[in-house]
Amino acid sequence: MKTGTKRIVRGVFGVMACVLVAVGALCVCEGHKEQVLFEKASRESISGMNADVTRPGAYSGAIEHFLPTAHEIFFYAGASPAFHKEDEKAAAAAVEGLAGSLTVTDAAGKKVLDTAIYGDEPWFTPIGDEEYGILLAKAPGSLRPGRYGVAVNVTSGARGGNGRTLTLRARYFLCGLERLPAFLLYAIATVSFAAALGTGLACLGLTRNINRATRAGDAG
Repeated sequence: MKTGTKRIVRGVFGVMACVLVAVGALCVCEGHKEQVLFEKASRESISGMNADVTRPGAYSGAIEHFLPTAHEIFFYAGASPAFHKEDEKAAAAAVEGLAGSLTVTDAAGKKVLDTAIYGDEPWFTPIGDEEYGILLAKAPGSLRPGRYGVAVNVTSGARGGNGRTLTLRARYFLCGLERLPAFLLYAIATVSFAAALGTGLACLGLTRNINRATRAGDAG
């Protein structure tokens, strides 16, 4: 009877420990994926277009949206050579005169953004490592992941200047909360592994108690 009890205890606790370890391993994998996506979003442009905003005209391209937890998607005028923190006045002068519109459509052709370019109120903002750009428009980062079409109509070109070219680019604006999914998944993984260890120790303790009880019964 005691041997049967031990088998049942070991079986139940073994299954529980395996499930907890599996949950922990899955959370580690998913957390790593989220972390990789965040790091990719923090350093790479997501646009596949080359619209020269110093020249009037219609331009089209696409963005690849892969981080739905992002705060926002920034469409900005990036310069070559790049703007830096000390170039704010030069950037404001370079974008003078810019006017137009920007439209973003999903795979079905539905408009998810239709807005004017912010040429009259340029926002000089950090974009990447020591690089700054001029915000022209923004879209919510909560859009469903996928490929989106982008159409830009520049009705009045930016002034430019100082030998710089200005092109429309897109990049994520990250506030830091995008790290939360990875953090939560790693936290769940830690709890799962700790619970699996606790389950194993509890099983060992119960098995020892059963062994003691068995020996005491045999001695009696």
